[in-house]
Amino acid sequence: MKIEEVATQFSISSPTLRYYEHEGLLGPVKRVHGIRDYSDRDLERLDFILCTKKMWNVFKTNTAFH
Repeated sequence: MKIEEVATQFSISSPTLRYYEHEGLLGPVKRVHGIRDYSDRDLERLDFILCTKKMWNVFKTNTAFH
C-alpha cells in the first residue's frame, strides 16, 4: 500500500508516516522503485502505534484531574 493510501486510511499525514519511519517506530518500509510499499505487518504496527498514542493521551488527560 502506498504512503498516500496509508495516510488516508489512518487519517494521518504522509510526513507523520515518514517521521515514524525515521524515528524507527516503523520500518524499514519496503520500497518498490523508490516508492514506499507498506505491508500488512507495517499497517498492524502503525495501528498499534496510533492506539498507544491515543491511550497515552487519555492517560495524561485523566491523571491531570487527580
